[in-house]
Amino acid sequence: MIHFAYPDVDTEEDQFSGCGRYAVSESVPEGYDLPFAKILNRSKVSDAALILAKDSSDKEIKDQVIQKKGEKYIGESLHLAYLFALIHRSREVKLNILTDIWTTGSIEVSDGKPFLKSVKHEGFQLKLEKGFLSEENEDMLFIVPEGDIQPEHEDLCSKNNAEILSFEAFRDCLSKDKEIFQKKIIVKVREDELFALVSLIFELGPNPYKGLEYFDEEDADRFFGREDVTEKLFEKYQTLQDSPIRLMAILGPSGSGKSSIARAGLIHKIRHSADHQDIVFRPGGYPLKAFTEELAKNNPSDPDVILVDQFEEIYTQCKDEAERNQFVRNLLHASSDEDSRVSVIIILRTDFLKQTKNHHPELYNAIAENEIIVKAMTRNQIRSVITEPARRSGYIFDMETVDRLISETEKHEGALPLLEFALDSIWKGMEKEGVQPADTLEKLNGVGGALASRAQEIYDGLASDTDRRIARRAFISLINIGEGAFDTRRRVLLSQIVAKDESSEHVRNVLQQFSKTGKAYFITLSTDAEGKETAEITHEALFEHWGSLKQWLDEKRDDLPFIHRLEKASSHWKNQDKPDGLLWRTPDLDSLKDYHRHNKQDMTELQHVFFEASVEAEKREEAEKEAIRQRELRYARDIAEEQRKRAEEQEEAGKKLRKRFIFALGFALIAILALIAAVSGFLKATEQTGVAEQEQNKAEQERDKALRNQSLQLVVSAQTEMEKGNIVTGMMLALEALPKNMSAPERPYVPEAENKLYESVAYFREPLVVIEGDKPFVYAVFSPDGKRIVTGSFENIARVWDTETGKELVSLKGHEKSVVYASFSPDGSRIVTASWDNTARLWDNDTGEQLAVLEGHEGGVDCANFDYDGKRIITASSDKTACIWDAYNGKQLAIMKGHEDDIAYAAFSPDGKYAVTGGGSVSESEDNTV
Repeated sequence: MIHFAYPDVDTEEDQFSGCGRYAVSESVPEGYDLPFAKILNRSKVSDAALILAKDSSDKEIKDQVIQKKGEKYIGESLHLAYLFALIHRSREVKLNILTDIWTTGSIEVSDGKPFLKSVKHEGFQLKLEKGFLSEENEDMLFIVPEGDIQPEHEDLCSKNNAEILSFEAFRDCLSKDKEIFQKKIIVKVREDELFALVSLIFELGPNPYKGLEYFDEEDADRFFGREDVTEKLFEKYQTLQDSPIRLMAILGPSGSGKSSIARAGLIHKIRHSADHQDIVFRPGGYPLKAFTEELAKNNPSDPDVILVDQFEEIYTQCKDEAERNQFVRNLLHASSDEDSRVSVIIILRTDFLKQTKNHHPELYNAIAENEIIVKAMTRNQIRSVITEPARRSGYIFDMETVDRLISETEKHEGALPLLEFALDSIWKGMEKEGVQPADTLEKLNGVGGALASRAQEIYDGLASDTDRRIARRAFISLINIGEGAFDTRRRVLLSQIVAKDESSEHVRNVLQQFSKTGKAYFITLSTDAEGKETAEITHEALFEHWGSLKQWLDEKRDDLPFIHRLEKASSHWKNQDKPDGLLWRTPDLDSLKDYHRHNKQDMTELQHVFFEASVEAEKREEAEKEAIRQRELRYARDIAEEQRKRAEEQEEAGKKLRKRFIFALGFALIAILALIAAVSGFLKATEQTGVAEQEQNKAEQERDKALRNQSLQLVVSAQTEMEKGNIVTGMMLALEALPKNMSAPERPYVPEAENKLYESVAYFREPLVVIEGDKPFVYAVFSPDGKRIVTGSFENIARVWDTETGKELVSLKGHEKSVVYASFSPDGSRIVTASWDNTARLWDNDTGEQLAVLEGHEGGVDCANFDYDGKRIITASSDKTACIWDAYNGKQLAIMKGHEDDIAYAAFSPDGKYAVTGGGSVSESEDNTV
C-alpha cells in the first residue's frame, strides 16, 4: 500500500497518528461508509472535519474536533494525508509510482468558510529542503497547497533536479507520459482542484449505471428502488400455477422501467428461488422465429418461464397478421395446457392495450386477470436508484445533487431512462475528466436535457454535412409513426438505410458514433438470425426529448408511412424475383416520382431500382396502350370497310342503311355542292391572268372551310346514329369525316371526328383483355379499386389478375377441390375463397400467402363474403348452414341453421347488423353479431 505521508506524521497500514492540531484516529472503523466521498464535492470540501467528526465512532474525538456556535462550525483541520489514506482504503492508486506520496496542508473549517490551509513559510521551506529534496528521501511526488510555493522554491527545486508543476500541467504530463517520475515533482493545487486531484490519483469504482440500457439479470446487484414491485410480481407469479391460464402481464408507460423490473428483478428472483429454466426474448418483426431461435440457443427441454419483453412489437414491427395471430395462439396454448407447467410473462406498454383488445380479445381477457401495473416511483425509491449503485462503487453523492436529480425525475412520466442517462454521464465525467457531479449536471442542463444535449453534441460533431444527412435519415427510418398512439422504435436492416451512392461502411461508421462502440448508446447495432446487420434506437426516450429529432420527425411525418410502404413494396418485389405485376402504377407511381424528385439522395439502391423499373414498366405499358390505340383505329377502319362492302354486296339488305346514310349525308351534300362551286370558281379564276395565285389561295381556304363544315356535320350525324343504336353506321360516318392519309391529308383534320370514332369503338363491344386459364373459370370478381380480378376454377386454384394487362399476379393454392367463389375485403388487402373441399380460405392479396383456413362446414362451401368493415366473413354451404368467422384469425364465431336445403348464397347488410342467406332467413342481434 502506498502511504500518503506528511512530515512528522506516521501512516502505516491502518494506523494513523499525528501531532499538533491534526485530527487523527488510531483505526478506521470496519464497515465505514466512506464519508470522504461526501467531502469531494466542491460545495462540501469545507465540511470535511465536520463530516468525519459526525461519522466517527470515537465520541472523544467527535467532542474534541467540533463544537457548534450558532449556525457556524469551528473545528480542527483535516490533514490531506489523512484524507488520502482514507480514500486509499477502498480505491487503487492510478499513478505509475512505487514510492510514497508526500502531502502537506489541510482542509480547514473556520466560520463555515472553506479554504485549503497552507503551512507557515518557514515550516514548508524546512520540509521541502531537508525532507523531500534530501538525497536520503526516495519519494518522487509532493502535493502542496498553491499558497506554499514561493519564487525562491523554483531555484531550490531546479538545483535538486526537481520540478514544480501546476495541477493542470501535472495532469497533461500524465496523459502524455506515464513514466514522468524520472525526477522529483512538486504539484501545487488550489482548493477547487481537490476533486480533480483525487480523480487523477485514484481509480473510481466501476460505472454502476446503465444509461439507456435496461438492467438485466446479471445487473441485479446494482438494481435498486424496485424491491416492492418485484416482490408483488413474484407473489403473483407463485399463484399462476393455480390459474386456468398461467399468464401475467407487466404493464406501464414507456420509460417506466418495465424491462429492468422483469429482468433484473423478477427473473433474477425466480432463478434464485428454484431451479427454473426461462426463455427471455423480444418478438421483433418475426415473433415465431424469435422464440424458436431463443429456444434453440438456450436449449431448455421444457422452460418454466417464457418472458416476452417489448410485447407491443407484434403490433409495431410484425407485418404478417397470420404470424402475429399464431404467436398469440401459441402463448395462450402454452399457458393453458394442463400437461405443461410453463408460465408466460409479457411486458406491454399500456398505450397498446387497445390493440390487444381489438385484435386479440382472449389475450386481453387473460391480461385483465393477472396484471401488475408499474406505478411511478416515490422520492425514496428514486433516491435509492441514484445513491445505492454509487455507494457500491465507492462514492457518495452530495445531497444537493441528489435532491436536484429527484426533483427533475419525480412526477415526470418516462423520466427513468433520462435519469439513468444523466447518472451515467455524471459518472463518466468523474471517471475520465475529474468533473464534479454538480458541474456535469449543470452542463447537461439537468435530467431532461442530458439525453438531448449528448445526442446533439454528437450530431453537431459529425465530420461533414453528408454524415449529418445520413444520421438524420437513419434516426427517422428507425421510428414507427403512431396512428392514434405514441411513436415507437423499429429495427431496420442496415441495407435499408444505405442510400444509392453511399457505402455500408460509411453509414455504419456514422451510426457507430451514436452506438455503444462509439461515443454513446443511442443506437443499437447488431445482426439478425440470418447474419444481416440491423440498427435500432436504444430507447424511445430519445425521440421524445431530443428537439432536433422531433423537428425532423415533424417535417417527415407525412412522408414516413409512404417511405415504410415503399420499403415493404420494394423488398417484396425483390423477394418475389421482381415481377412486373408488383411494380407500382399510377397513382402510387405518381407519388413515387414526386418523392424521388425531392428525396433522390436519401433513397436506397433497391428503392432506386424499384423506381426505375416501375417507370420503365409504365413506359412499356403506355407504348402497349398506344399500339392498342392504333390497332383500334385500324380495326375501326376495317369494320367500316367491311360494312361498306356488305352494303354494296347485299343491296336489298342495305337499302335501309343507304337511306339512313343518304339522309345523314343530306346536309353534307350542300357543303359538297358549295365545294364544287368553290372549285368551279377556282378554275375560272385561274383562267384570269394577274390574280391566279391570290385566287388559288382563296379557293383552297374556301375548300377547307367547306370540308371542315362537312366533317362537323358528319360528326353530328354519327352521334345521331349512335344514339339510335346504329353503332357501325356512326363509326362509318366518323371515319368518313377523317383524312385517309394523315401524312398528306386530302381534307382538314377535325378532332371531334376522331373522338367520335373512339367513342363508337368503345360502344362496339369487343374484348380488350382476354384472360385464359388452364381450366374453365366458374367465378370472377373485381377488386374494390378495379385494378385486379380474382377468378375461381375447376383446377382447385384461385388466381389474381391485372385488369389492364391480363397478366397473372398471384396464385392462391391450397384448396383440394374446385374454387367456386371469391371476394375481396373492403380495403382490397385480403381475399376469401370458397371451395367444394368444405373450406373457405383467407389470403393476402399482395403476396398470395394463406392467412387462415375456415374449417367447420360438412359440405361444399358455395359462397363467402366480407362484412362492411372487413372484420367478419359469412359463408354458405351445401350442409344447409351458414357460418360467420373472424376475418383475421379464421375463428368460427356463429353457425346459422334452419334451412332445409343447400344454401347457395349469404351476405351481410351494409351496416353489418343483418345477414341474409339463400333460403331467405334473416337473423339479428342487439350486439351486432349473428
